[in-house]
Amino acid sequence: MSSSIDAAVSSRLAACCSVFIDWVIALMAEHAPLMAPALR
Repeated sequence: MSSSIDAAVSSRLAACCSVFIDWVIALMAEHAPLMAPALR
């Protein structure tokens, strides 16, 4: 029984991580023109 709970938690955690990564990538792409001169 605990294994099914662990599977549900891990799948939800993976979904949250993928959403967070998508948000970070979108944020970086949004600010890339501002950050590019500072990186050079």
